Amino acid sequence: MNFRTISSLLTGLLAIAQFSTSAHAALPEACFKSKHDYELYLKHSNNTQSVSHSDGEFYAGGAPEEDEVPQKKTITINVDHTTSAGKIISNASRSSTPSGEKRFFWGTLSAPSSRSAEYTSNAGTPGTHRNIELTVQDPVCDVKASTQVRIYSQ
Repeated sequence: MNFRTISSLLTGLLAIAQFSTSAHAALPEACFKSKHDYELYLKHSNNTQSVSHSDGEFYAGGAPEEDEVPQKKTITINVDHTTSAGKIISNASRSSTPSGEKRFFWGTLSAPSSRSAEYTSNAGTPGTHRNIELTVQDPVCDVKASTQVRIYSQ
């Protein structure tokens, strides 16, 4: 093996190690509704048999008792609309997430039409409306919320 091959292999291994470490990093306490929920999360996340569910529940083995499931904080979606020069601007920057970190997806998650806090559309015919899906994600706490935003043309 030459130096380039060894260097490439080491770079690849380092990238995998960093990904593995970040994938298993504990969530911060700010992600949970209470200190008790956070302690339950830490208890179950250290267990090799822990299971993670898409709705933020963590437990080991079979179904837990209701009070054993740590609850994460939720996302609140707020959208303001303004009109300017024949355009309607929908702004979701006032939305709140547990960690304060926000990612926006206007349209479908797989192919969003916009990833900024603002979505701009043509004003359209007065008296009409259209809907667009908005998903707000907290990448630190691994939670997301979606809603249909109705945009009215005036």
